[in-house]
Amino acid sequence: VNKVLFFRNRLAFLSEENVITSRPGTLGLPDFFIESALTVSASDPIDISAASMFPSELFDGIEINTGLLVFSTNQQFLLSSDDTVLNPDTAKLRSISTFNYNETIAPISLGVTVGYIDNSGKFSRFNEMANIAREGEPNIVEVSKIVPTLLPKDIDLLTNSRENSLILIGKTNSDEVFGYKYFQVSDKRQQAAWFKWKLNNPLVYHFIINDE
Repeated sequence: VNKVLFFRNRLAFLSEENVITSRPGTLGLPDFFIESALTVSASDPIDISAASMFPSELFDGIEINTGLLVFSTNQQFLLSSDDTVLNPDTAKLRSISTFNYNETIAPISLGVTVGYIDNSGKFSRFNEMANIAREGEPNIVEVSKIVPTLLPKDIDLLTNSRENSLILIGKTNSDEVFGYKYFQVSDKRQQAAWFKWKLNNPLVYHFIINDE
C-alpha cells in the first residue's frame, strides 16, 4: 500500500496499479466485502486497475470536483463515474495525462487547480494542472519554466497557502526555501514571482496551517 486516501465517504488505498475503496460510511471499521454476489450495489467496494502501456504504480492522489486524481511516476489518472452513483459498475480509471511526477512529494490543491513536482531532469519542475474533466485532457503548465535551474532535483518538502496565494518548496537539512507568489483574478493569473529565502539554520520541516 503506497497511500491511504479519503474519497466520497470511502477509505481508498493505492496499491501497485490498483485503487481499492471500502464500502461508503464504514470509516470506523472499513468494510471491503460486497453485500451480495448476485447483484451490484451502490454501496459495494471498488477495486479498479490503471490500464496503461507503461508501468503505472500509483503513489498518491488528491480529490477534485470531478473525481479522484491519482499519480504514477509517469502518468496521471482520474477515478470518476459517468453516472451520478459511483459503484463498481460505473467507476472508471482513465489516463488523462502522461507527465513525470516526483512520488516523494504529495500533490497540492491551489483552490481550483492542482500543483505537483516533476524531478525527471537535472532540476525539479513545478507543474500546475487545470480544467480536469472526465472527458478530454487537462491544461498543464510548467510554472517554473522561467526559473529552470532554481529548484534542486532532490527537494522533498512542499506546502502552500491558498488564501495568501503562496507556495513554499524546500529540502530537508537545507538552509534555503524557494517560494512562488501569485495573484489570481477569476481564471487569469495577473502577476507571479519566484523568490528564495536563506535561513539561519537547516530546515527540518515546514507547513502552513490556517494562514500560519
